Amino acid sequence: MLELSTPVKFVKRIGERIAAGLATRGIDTVEDLLYHIPFRYEDRLNPQPMAELVAGSMASVIGEVRGSVLLRTRSGPIFEMTLGQGLGTVKCMWFHGTYLKDRFKLGQMVAVYGKLEPSRSAMAAAAAGTLGAASGRFKMIQPQFEILPEPGATSSPSTSRSAAPRPGAQSSPQSGCAASSGPSSKSSWKENLRVPHP
Repeated sequence: MLELSTPVKFVKRIGERIAAGLATRGIDTVEDLLYHIPFRYEDRLNPQPMAELVAGSMASVIGEVRGSVLLRTRSGPIFEMTLGQGLGTVKCMWFHGTYLKDRFKLGQMVAVYGKLEPSRSAMAAAAAGTLGAASGRFKMIQPQFEILPEPGATSSPSTSRSAAPRPGAQSSPQSGCAASSGPSSKSSWKENLRVPHP
């Protein structure tokens, strides 16, 4: 039976390797683990319309796949996928993203979560004083993603309503799911996110 003083390596599914990583952050016992406070909470089940997105913020967005391309650069391949919602677009970029080349299809609905940055066209428009036409264009670098089920599908993805990432938490490149300790929820993106259609 675990006690507060039990070394964290004896907690189920932690073991020596993960315990070594936790030790670098001062987590050596079960008590240390219980009192380790997340540095922020991420609410991923409240998507924002693209028209209301703000550069520099973390956001959940749902959009329709409007195109994708695998770019070959000197520093390695970059996979780009464009999501659209009305006149707004978000360009999602994954470095070394060859594994995503055949993952997305035109018209597919995808939920993404990440930090919003203004696209090049939006920055150029802002510099020229003509931001209006490009104000709804953003990009996300290495966003987490969830491909939503098609209408009538019996299976649906699940995600956490409030994820609590901790320093050193990793993201899975295959699934786009963050390693976090937030409470789990059976609710799907599609059931909980309301997508405004053009």
